[in-house]
Amino acid sequence: MKLWIVSDLHMDSTYWVPDRIPAHDVMIIAGDVDGSAAETEQTLLLIARWAPTPIIFVPGNHDVMGGDMDAWDRGNEDLLDRGIHVLSSGQSIVIDDVRFVGGTLWTDWQLGDREWQSQAWAARHMREYQSVSRPGDGPLWPVHTSDAHDMHLAAIEGVLSRRHEGPSVVVTHHAPSPLSLRPGEERGVEAAAYASDLEETMMIWGPDLWVHGHTHHACDYHVGATRVVSNPRGYVRDDWCEKTGWNEDLTIEV
Repeated sequence: MKLWIVSDLHMDSTYWVPDRIPAHDVMIIAGDVDGSAAETEQTLLLIARWAPTPIIFVPGNHDVMGGDMDAWDRGNEDLLDRGIHVLSSGQSIVIDDVRFVGGTLWTDWQLGDREWQSQAWAARHMREYQSVSRPGDGPLWPVHTSDAHDMHLAAIEGVLSRRHEGPSVVVTHHAPSPLSLRPGEERGVEAAAYASDLEETMMIWGPDLWVHGHTHHACDYHVGATRVVSNPRGYVRDDWCEKTGWNEDLTIEV
């Protein structure tokens, strides 16, 4: 199976239509499509008009803005009707013998051993902590996304623990290893807002591929038998383009 992998499209900066659509069987969008939950839903429906294959979508932190953090766990029938499969909190689907499992997978705040400093930094600087709520229970704080991380990871590991005869692909928005960060970034207080160290999970369960977004830094490396890939577009404006290593034609065989 050939996978077309993209993330961090940030259509709220400038709209993206590919120059050409590479040959592929499934499109993976690893989060941060647009500037809010409502805008992302509409943009996904537009993408489905020109993407001729099933789409695996994992919500990013920007994709829940303006709503509650669990909004993508329900009410996705219109997207499914267009071939868009939402994996928001550990859901899975098998397409032609390839098992996909995924979720936003917020971070666990353990990277760098400065949990409280990292959470304080994120509460001040990360937009989701100003514009996302918890269902019926007030504003979102880093401690809540830490709890969500635990739930998402448990669900993903639960799927990976079940025997499957074909390839397994994990899709998350947040990164599963500090190796996904730019050199030196893992030492910053903000690093724990972007990645968790889940290398042990990869070594134990050995998924064939782990796709993520969020870091705005393209990467392709291995942890044990698992290939880790990120292909973010990032922010693009009329007079400026973020340098992420983006390749809009990136496809990978599994």
